[in-house]
Parts: sequence; structure tokens; C-alpha cells
Amino acid sequence: MASAVEAARRDDALLIDGAVTAAAANNDLVATIARAGPFGAGNPEPVIAFPAHTLVYADEVGQAHMRVRLRAGDGTTIDAIAFRAVGQKLGMALAQSRGQSVHAVGTLCLDRWNGVERVQLRLIDIAPADTLLRPV
Repeated sequence: MASAVEAARRDDALLIDGAVTAAAANNDLVATIARAGPFGAGNPEPVIAFPAHTLVYADEVGQAHMRVRLRAGDGTTIDAIAFRAVGQKLGMALAQSRGQSVHAVGTLCLDRWNGVERVQLRLIDIAPADTLLRPV
């Protein structure tokens, strides 16, 4: 039984390449990550964790996407997008976690809209901040 539980945990594990706070998610970091590309099947984009950030905003936008804002303990924020999340586990978790501390993971990119460029997190998943982030 223990081996089945361990296998299930391993299969459900999300491998994370690094962890930062909202303040560290800047243009320089995105440029550094981009230099490791091009990304594809043999070279996946790095998955970045944002531990213990408050989910201050999560709302539906566009075609079933969720627009999100996360705030670090120092007050800095990062905008995020969860594509096709509405009606899915991620979208429901985002809607239920407003105002709570979460671990958020995703990939970083530059969002260009209306002539403004800003760092954005493409969300892959979230977990309550009381959930352990364990090394593999």
C-alpha cells in the first residue's frame, strides 16, 4: 500500500526549477530565462514557484481564462493568467482561494498590451500555502 501511495505522489508531482518572490520577477529575470531557449519538447520552459503569496484577485476574462494577481509579503505584486481554467480544477481553486496565501507555480513571460510591457506568470497550478514544497 505504501508503494502505491508513493507512486501516486510521484505521478502527481509538479517539478519546479526555482522559486522567487514577486519582486524578483522582473524583466531581467525573464531575459535571463529566455537566453536558455528556445523552449520545446527537449528543452521545457523553467517552472517557477511563488511560495506563500496572497491571491488578491482572480476573475474570469476572455474565453474561459482567469486573470490573477498575487502579492508577496513585502507588498509587491505580479499579474498572472491561467489559460482555459474556468470550469477546471485550477479555475475553481483560484476562485475559492481569493484572499488566501497560496503557493503558485507557472512560467514567466512578458505581456505586451496597449503599448505597456510587464512581467506575467502563466499559471500552471496553485496549492494552499500550508502545503509543503518538497525537494525531489
